[in-house]
Amino acid sequence: MPFKEVDIPSHIRSYQGYPQLIENEGCPRCKSLMLTVDIKSFKIGNLTFGATCSNCGLFFYVKEDDKNQKLLFEYEK
Repeated sequence: MPFKEVDIPSHIRSYQGYPQLIENEGCPRCKSLMLTVDIKSFKIGNLTFGATCSNCGLFFYVKEDDKNQKLLFEYEK
């Protein structure tokens, strides 16, 4: 279950712009913008990024919802 959904702006036309979009949202725990984002899964229908906060250490996933043009933020299960 995602804790946050972010609309993908029309000016971002590929997954290469997602890390900056994720970094601009900041950490959900401490609101820090010091995030490290990397690709965890690059499969069709399962594009997943992992984000780690350099301030508080929180790790969370961000998945692409291609149907709704959103990024879904989820905690590790």
